Amino acid sequence: RHFRHGGLRISSGIHEMATTVLPRQAWRLYPTSSPAVFFIEPKVKLQQLFGPQELPQTFALRKMEARYMRPKDFNYQLPDDQVPEAAFFGRSNVGKSSLINAVVGSDLMVTSQTPGRTRTLNFAQLTAQGGKQTGSRSWRLVDLPGYGYARVARKESARWQEVTRQYFRDRSGQGLTRAFFLLDVRRPLDESDARQLRMLDKLHIQYQIVLTKWDKMSAHQDSQLLRQLGVLLGTKRSNMHHPAVVATSSTTGFGLEELRMFISAALTDPLGQGLGSDFS
Repeated sequence: RHFRHGGLRISSGIHEMATTVLPRQAWRLYPTSSPAVFFIEPKVKLQQLFGPQELPQTFALRKMEARYMRPKDFNYQLPDDQVPEAAFFGRSNVGKSSLINAVVGSDLMVTSQTPGRTRTLNFAQLTAQGGKQTGSRSWRLVDLPGYGYARVARKESARWQEVTRQYFRDRSGQGLTRAFFLLDVRRPLDESDARQLRMLDKLHIQYQIVLTKWDKMSAHQDSQLLRQLGVLLGTKRSNMHHPAVVATSSTTGFGLEELRMFISAALTDPLGQGLGSDFS
């Protein structure tokens, strides 16, 4: 089922996540001082989306020692070392592995044109070497299995989804600072996307939406997804989502520096908020 808002056809599953009475003027996402970051309010500077101490402390993800780690490296158990984690998940072939590789500047994750290659948890362990006083510090980026791949047995697809759900259950409030929910900018939201968002809300996972494959959009092409997100984020009851949406391209590098800022803020903020006082 679908409903219409401002001439926009939206899945009923997404509508159920918003308030039942939508404002008369359609919600939209506004560009900020950065062309790669969108917000639910107009005329916002990128610096306003971070706490006063966060931007100066943003660490260079590309300059860290990065190491690929598989589940067997942890004896097929989730690591219990209290290292802060940021998780990346989304539809199969949305570009999770490619984006992580682009963010850290290293081909750690296996990428493929064939959807469904990521079938378990994969970790990018980042280590910054400090001085004698501070020592070294570590963080992790987690590549989660995708959803929505039709060319796989239903039982296998359900197993991938259970891996993701179990990870979020185990990590909720226990080391996961933020989930970055990736969406292909060319593809409108559908019921499977709405299911994932409801799962995050139910499990109380702080998350932020990241748009991928921005380079595939022509300068004059309208993104139905952006308009849908404007309605969703502008009217959503839950406060688990970050109000800023980041547009990225792993191919051209568009938006990667902005995304690194949000990842850095999430990993270094114990509350995983990364928001200035104006928007908290």
